[in-house]
Amino acid sequence: MILKNIIETKEYKEKRGIFNEAFSLKNLEKISSLLASLYSKIGFGKFKPATKSWYKNDFKSEDGEKGVGYLYISNEGYMIRFSFVNRKTKAKGLKDKYSVDRVDFWKPDGSAKFNKPSLTVILPPWVNIVDVANIIADGLKTGYIVESKTVNEDSPVPRMNAYAKSKGLDISNMKGYGTIKKKLISMGAWDEEEYKAFKIKDGVKENNTTIEVMNQAEEKFEETPYADPNVVFEDIEKLTKVIALGFQNGLIVAGAAGLGKTFHTQKTLEELFGSPKGPDAKWKQFKGLKASPFGLYKILFQYRDNMTIVFDDSDGFLLNRDCVNMLKSAMDTTNPREISWFSTMTTNIDALSPEERDEYLLNLEQALSDPDKVSKVGTKIKLPASFNFTSRIIFVSNLPGDKFIKDPDLAAIRSRSMFIDVKLSREGVIERIKSLLPYIMPEVPVKEKEDLLEALAEKDGGNLTMRAIVAAIGVKQAGVADNNEELLRLVKMYMS
Repeated sequence: MILKNIIETKEYKEKRGIFNEAFSLKNLEKISSLLASLYSKIGFGKFKPATKSWYKNDFKSEDGEKGVGYLYISNEGYMIRFSFVNRKTKAKGLKDKYSVDRVDFWKPDGSAKFNKPSLTVILPPWVNIVDVANIIADGLKTGYIVESKTVNEDSPVPRMNAYAKSKGLDISNMKGYGTIKKKLISMGAWDEEEYKAFKIKDGVKENNTTIEVMNQAEEKFEETPYADPNVVFEDIEKLTKVIALGFQNGLIVAGAAGLGKTFHTQKTLEELFGSPKGPDAKWKQFKGLKASPFGLYKILFQYRDNMTIVFDDSDGFLLNRDCVNMLKSAMDTTNPREISWFSTMTTNIDALSPEERDEYLLNLEQALSDPDKVSKVGTKIKLPASFNFTSRIIFVSNLPGDKFIKDPDLAAIRSRSMFIDVKLSREGVIERIKSLLPYIMPEVPVKEKEDLLEALAEKDGGNLTMRAIVAAIGVKQAGVADNNEELLRLVKMYMS
């Protein structure tokens, strides 16, 4: 049955009114369920609600869009989320009203991750999602919408009313599609293409409920003591103290993500010095940092005096030769260590008198602490071309330990630093995950989760992580995988 026939069936005609009007927050789930049943008939398999922990899906994308939707997974591995972005209408004496204005779509072909849809469809508030379901379906299949396909005019009056209101037109004493259109034209507020069109675009990386559930599980994994009697985590804490107290200048803690490296480093520094925030903090942590070599130079200058600087999950620095050369100097065994950067972004302060140098450094420090001025440091406000560095650096890296032996640049940093290669046995990782299963996604029976862990451990070849297990539980609960091989394929497809 083609989609036009589906939409015109008695079932959808009876329910059509709920789509035509803005609706209250309590109806969002009902709306999503109806849309999922509709989209189950247009070529992506039968959609079912995602597991309970993921189903109601709050999200915030990197382009600033945020909202809430309901997530469905099909038996063919597609995911779709009907979303209600925070575009609410408020009027005196009326409750907030919402409309479906976004469809996010994940293809099981490697183009999407749990934190990044393949495609996103954006609808203006005057477009009814049912009216354009067939056009959206074509767009989701092809990745674009043919320009000649525009919104049909089955019910133009409600759409025209909504469009007119969006343009600020008071239609309380106006009736008829044609009358309102003429008024909009006379106001210069009518745009035929805007009125009919909507957008389909590549998905944008986002944070959402699914990712938060995975991250919470990973944090639990890191914070829970290991059953493995290996002393490596005690060693992390001991050597972190050695660095923080100034007996050595550099420490590298390497190894796969999700093993607890961050937790033990951070815990030790908090016990020694308290919070890393505030003007009197004695240590500073940068997590997931992406910056240019000059950005690293600015950080090292700003925290140059007797601080402990932690770079966590910031391996881009270790893969950039200019950054590595700076880190060689910063993590060297000598004191003090000089770091230099000669360019148009720096100035040579050696030629200044002591008084001029003191005034320059005072003004620079004030700029670095001023949110309105800090972005200008390195452009309009120049850094010194060289400075003495007396702080210490701890690098918590997800790179494998042997990378610091095979790569000459990294080997040079390792030779200047204390070094811990965190490795857990396969059995240790499995046992640790198993001990946490009762606390992860508690709506799922523990036995079911243990059976899934055992099956994936057998098939995975040793690359299990807490995030992968949480993803597998979610996909399994949706009932879209016929066997463990298919389950593992889908999990690996969507994992970032």
